[in-house]
Amino acid sequence: MNIERLIDRAKGLRLTYLRVADDDDEIAIELPRSPIAAQQVAQQPASDSAERDVTSQFVGYFRPVAQAGSKVNKGDVIAVIESLGLPNDIVAPSAGALSEFAFADGDAVEYGTVLARIKV
Repeated sequence: MNIERLIDRAKGLRLTYLRVADDDDEIAIELPRSPIAAQQVAQQPASDSAERDVTSQFVGYFRPVAQAGSKVNKGDVIAVIESLGLPNDIVAPSAGALSEFAFADGDAVEYGTVLARIKV
């Protein structure tokens, strides 16, 4: 097992924990949480703001469903997080215009990270 390669791969996927096992060896790697992701969560605007952040309730791979700039209603599915091969819907917390996505299709995301912004 090439530990440096595993650490680089975990960082590239923005993981905070990775466990790898084969017939002979097992290794668990715990990395600090990304300061950018922690900062994004801390900067979530208040509910009376002109923009609302949509955060992830799952760990997995990001798949956008709606397009940036499109109008959404409260409860509309705007993205999916694939976790262990299962799709988990990310819904709009309010009606408005989807201003931007913070991740590209296929990017790894963690719980609590900001995925998108909605102008209300």
